[in-house]
Amino acid sequence: MLEDSAGKTKRSLNAEIIARLEESFRPRTLDEVESAKTQELGKELATLSIESFRLNQLMDDLLEKAKTPLNEEDTAELESLVVHVAEKIGKVERTKHQKLMALELLKR
Repeated sequence: MLEDSAGKTKRSLNAEIIARLEESFRPRTLDEVESAKTQELGKELATLSIESFRLNQLMDDLLEKAKTPLNEEDTAELESLVVHVAEKIGKVERTKHQKLMALELLKR
C-alpha cells in the first residue's frame, strides 16, 4: 500500500512515510476538520446508497421469483433469503439515516 502510494506520488518509500507523518501532525483548523468529516460522511453515504440500491434490486428479484410455483424446499430457502436481505436493507438504511443525521449536525 505504501509502495503503491509512493509510486503514484513519485516519492521514495522513505519520503512517502515522512510526508504522511508530517501531514498527520500538521495542526488543523476546526473548519478543515469539519470539511474532512463532511467529505468522509458524503463518501460513506454514497457507498451506503449503492449498497441499498443493490439490495433492493435483489429483493425485487426474490419477490418476483416468489410469484412462480416452487417446491417446499425452494420456498423455505427463498423465505430465508428474503428475511436475510430485508434485515440487511434495514441495517443499511439505519446506518444511512445515522450518517445523514451526523451530516446535518455538522452543517449547523
